[in-house]
Amino acid sequence: MEKTNKQKSKAPYNITIYKNLAYNIYSRNFLKWAIRDSEKAKALLEWSKDTLTPDEHYWRSLESIDEAPDRGKWKDYWQISRIILWRASGRHCSGKYKTAC
Repeated sequence: MEKTNKQKSKAPYNITIYKNLAYNIYSRNFLKWAIRDSEKAKALLEWSKDTLTPDEHYWRSLESIDEAPDRGKWKDYWQISRIILWRASGRHCSGKYKTAC
């Protein structure tokens, strides 16, 4: 990775880029669509290759596409996922975290 003064081109298909954690829960149907079936997902992955942390925007941005299967399905449930606290953050936590979707 190397910093440049070049501005990144717009995301393909005018996909809005959202940032989120890299660790998420998705339906099998959504993942099949994203990995095998969607030209938009393939184009976004290619566009993301020169970004520092594509995993933090790729999945969440795909979830925002209208034709994404099961879009918003998990919004009504508690999400069980993983919280990452990097050592440099200086935060030391214990217990359980719950995040509403």
